[in-house]
Amino acid sequence: MRTALAATVVLAAGSVASATATMDVLSADRELFVIACGFDYEFNDCDGDIQSSQATSGFYDNQIIADLNDYYGNDISDADGMIYSNITDKRIELEYFGNASVTDTGILSADASVNGTTEVEFEVLDDVRVVFEGYAEGYVQSYFTAGASLREVGGPSIASFAVQGEGNNSTHYVGWLYAGTYEVNADFVVSAAAFMPSAGELSLSFRVYQKTDFNTDGTVNNADRGAFLAAYNIGSSDADYNGDGIVNLTDRRSFLSDWRAAKDSK
Repeated sequence: MRTALAATVVLAAGSVASATATMDVLSADRELFVIACGFDYEFNDCDGDIQSSQATSGFYDNQIIADLNDYYGNDISDADGMIYSNITDKRIELEYFGNASVTDTGILSADASVNGTTEVEFEVLDDVRVVFEGYAEGYVQSYFTAGASLREVGGPSIASFAVQGEGNNSTHYVGWLYAGTYEVNADFVVSAAAFMPSAGELSLSFRVYQKTDFNTDGTVNNADRGAFLAAYNIGSSDADYNGDGIVNLTDRRSFLSDWRAAKDSK
């Protein structure tokens, strides 16, 4: 598979070239669905809403609150969900927060949930260096699940993380994406029933850089050359520049040639 993790060696910077790399966002769907429901012999109702944005760029921030009361004003169930997000030609940023609870009113059945789904499909026309990192945590849970992934369309996952129940999980992936079509997906569910609350969060960040910006600091300079050679000299898969699964002289020659060209273009 044409992917490789990054070395973390950072050396002193010399001359600097501006690192420019972009992606073409083909489609995006950022959705938030919050609902609180209750059922009894004389009562059957829900409160909440589902809202989304299909914009392929820009901010989409939203909060939806569901507060269900019975005919007498007694609280039955509640849910509060939030999304903060931004898409540009260089990055995807996303956060979901949610909590849900059921209040004991003697009603026959009640539940509440916060559901978030984000799907972004994009194309890179040239090879790029990327960072994909994320975090998910369930604080208290009746039911909580969250996760996200980076994958080539029609292919296996390149990087992912997920958590179910109380606890947390994270990922920090640095590697190359080669010209093609990819997708970033995220799912988030906070659900409460039987008077047990649930709460949690999910965050992710995906960023693209020029392919020879090895340390992904936004500039191509001597630090990138040093970091790549440090990985190459120990035979690390981080230095598999052409993604053929083998670290050899071809990777070294190709990287240094592209690195020099990037520096000379400043």
